[in-house]
Amino acid sequence: MKKFGIIAAVVVALIGGLVVAYNLAYPTYSHRYRLTIEVETPDGLKTGSSVIEPYFVAQPMILTTNIGHWSLRGDAPFVDLGHGKKVVALNARGPTAGDVDTPVLLAIKAFGVRPCGDFCQRKKISEMSGTRDLPSALLPTLVTVSDVNDLCHQAG
Repeated sequence: MKKFGIIAAVVVALIGGLVVAYNLAYPTYSHRYRLTIEVETPDGLKTGSSVIEPYFVAQPMILTTNIGHWSLRGDAPFVDLGHGKKVVALNARGPTAGDVDTPVLLAIKAFGVRPCGDFCQRKKISEMSGTRDLPSALLPTLVTVSDVNDLCHQAG
């Protein structure tokens, strides 16, 4: 029984060591930004915002040429315009919301971080702070709805 305990402890230590080594070799990077939407209405300025977190998961290049992939966490900003109208800023860009890469790289582009390799960009963007007005080329797709539950039912 004592021998089984030692073998189990060695196996657990090996698995734990492999997990730590993998996470050191292929880390996950993330940054957060607040996306605020301002809409001028007859009743005055209306705003809504949400915190968006792009994150990069590095991976070994065994069966792929990608060194990893970007993903996105966070809700789309929502602005209640009043009078039964709402605006949602989708986590996408373009007339058909087909560009899903721009929201992932939005902060990098908005702060003008120059390309210097994925790892360098992630380090630089994590050091940035402040406010930026987005040029029209970076604006998300805006959708006007009367009931946000309609969006949830269509997406689900």
